[in-house]
Amino acid sequence: VDNTPPTMLCRNVTLDLNNAGQATLTVAAVNNGSFDNCAIVSFSLSQTLFTCANLGANMVTLTGTDQAGNTGTCVSTVTVRDLILPMAKCKNATANLNALGTITIPPSLVDNVSTDNCSFTLSVSPATFNCSNLGANVVVLKATDGSNNMSTCTAVVTVKDVTPPTALCKNVAINLNDMGKATLTVAQVDNGSTDNCSISNRTLQRTEFNCGDIGAPLNNFMTVTDGSGNTSSCTAIITVRDLIAPTANCQNTTLPLMNGSATVYPAVLAANSTDNCSVTSYMPTAKTYFAAG
Repeated sequence: VDNTPPTMLCRNVTLDLNNAGQATLTVAAVNNGSFDNCAIVSFSLSQTLFTCANLGANMVTLTGTDQAGNTGTCVSTVTVRDLILPMAKCKNATANLNALGTITIPPSLVDNVSTDNCSFTLSVSPATFNCSNLGANVVVLKATDGSNNMSTCTAVVTVKDVTPPTALCKNVAINLNDMGKATLTVAQVDNGSTDNCSISNRTLQRTEFNCGDIGAPLNNFMTVTDGSGNTSSCTAIITVRDLIAPTANCQNTTLPLMNGSATVYPAVLAANSTDNCSVTSYMPTAKTYFAAG
């Protein structure tokens, strides 16, 4: 009768995962000269297949069985490694600034299906852009796996501003000058218009006014344009006023009596009177004189 178990001898093993994220352990890799007084007829391992979930040290038991059914064991430390770099793949992308004039892009925006045999994380640099970055920007996408293997690729991120300005108008009253004219400026109408980047231009639908504009208030549009060509407009109500009094110039007039009376019209007496617009009425409208009887 053979009651002597095999003498099991193990050695530690290092396994490298393949492109599929797997590695297979064999008895030959672990067995370090195990023997028996008769013969070992079979060997078995407690684990043979390793994946990304087994990265690092793993305790594996090698069991040997002899002809009499006696068994012996030993333990091997199996170190699983991942030496395969991720494959970072990039694509170009467009990013639109928000209402604050900034944008932070996620790595997924420029990722073009990067891969690895295990799991990995992505990061992009730079990731935050503002108005000073309008146009093409080169970014680096980095793929890093759990074993700190890393690869990179580059992409072009085109930063755009598609947010129109906020046009704000205020109503304005303007006074005609002594020539009967008035010029309206943007500064008079603008009421604090804003943009997420910067305003490049403000224009008014109309800037010149004259005596013909006195009366009902007029609608006037202001258009605001930013550096990317986005526009918006608002409406200002313009009231044109004439605050300059006419200059009265009187002249003496001699009229003959007709049937014992003569009527004097002020328009004749004040024919040389002037105004920046026009003289429209006289007081009194007329006066009649009668011969003394």
